[in-house]
Parts: sequence; structure tokens; C-alpha cells
Amino acid sequence: MLYRKITSYIENYLNSDTDEILILEGARQIGKSFSIREVGNRLYPNFVEINFVEDDEGEQLFKNIHKKDDFYLVLSMVAGDKLSNRNDTLLYASLFRDVHESRYTSN
Repeated sequence: MLYRKITSYIENYLNSDTDEILILEGARQIGKSFSIREVGNRLYPNFVEINFVEDDEGEQLFKNIHKKDDFYLVLSMVAGDKLSNRNDTLLYASLFRDVHESRYTSN
């Protein structure tokens, strides 16, 4: 397997005590998603990925979320039993930036 510097960065971040969201930006097709999947599946019993670009329903599911409990309710519908314990679940929202930009771009 090809070693990527980002892999150790992601692993260190996920092993830290921070509760901040990690946002990775960069060129397409350089291994960001691969690295997140590899580390996430290794460190967390439950790994949930939502791809807002490939899944047409993704944005619609989460558009009216205003409270944390509502978010977890919708996420549990998507993830099923993978969300049995919030503390051992990693959520990866793929290409979220594209969704965010399209929502707030003026014509």
C-alpha cells in the first residue's frame, strides 16, 4: 500500500481529545477519501460515509436539521445499526464543500 502523509495526520487527529470537525481540502483524486476510509475503519468499530455528490437524497435528508438530536435521528436512519453508540462511530461526509458552495452561490 502506498504511504500517504495525510494518513498519519488523520490518525493523530482522531486519536486526539479534540471535538472539532476535521475538514480536508485538496485536489481531486489524491487519496483523501481513501486515507479517511482506511484510518476510520481501523480505529472505529462503526464507520459511516455519506457522499453528498453521489447520493441525490443526502442533501435533502439533512437540510432541515437544527438540533444535534435531529441530526443523530436522521443519521441513524441512514446508517442503521452502525450508529448503535455515538462514541465509537466516525462519520465521513464526502465532498460536503460542493454541497455547501452550491447552496450559497448566487446566480
